[in-house]
Amino acid sequence: KWYDKAFEGDNVCEEITGPKTADNEIQWFEISIHPMLENDVIIGAACFGKNITKQKRAIDSLAENEKRYRGILNNLEAGVVLHNPDTSIQISNAKASELLGLNEDQMRGKLAIDPQWKFIYEDGSPLPFDKYPVNEISSSKQPFKNRIFGVNRPDTNDIIWLSVNGFPRLDENNQIIEIIVT
Repeated sequence: KWYDKAFEGDNVCEEITGPKTADNEIQWFEISIHPMLENDVIIGAACFGKNITKQKRAIDSLAENEKRYRGILNNLEAGVVLHNPDTSIQISNAKASELLGLNEDQMRGKLAIDPQWKFIYEDGSPLPFDKYPVNEISSSKQPFKNRIFGVNRPDTNDIIWLSVNGFPRLDENNQIIEIIVT
């Protein structure tokens, strides 16, 4: 059927399993079939194949690690928020949504400057914008631990008190890759 498609003028690229290895492991191959043209007339088909077993295993391993990571993240009894370098929210877990009073969709992409975020000190005074946890880490590139802040939850219009920790993840040039706040 693949050659038929090539002879109809279509390019075909499929992933298939092939013979097992001596260790009884499945091998994966990518097969590409392309029509061969001469004077705009299909005169044949070219078939190429390559072993993609290592790539498939790497992809499967990444998917399994992602599944495990998500399972751990969503079952923690601590809120976790991963921010992009611009302070927008990349990922958050269910506990962070519960604590902050926003669902995951409401949180994704939200910037620290968003008016719904209202942090306060323990004495009830407003936390200046540059002292918001993610902003302080962004400017200092330094971690902090066990700071107490109040957060106004927009849905319930109440304040929840949190012990906040945070740290930046930096690249080899000391630039922020992401900021993690728990």
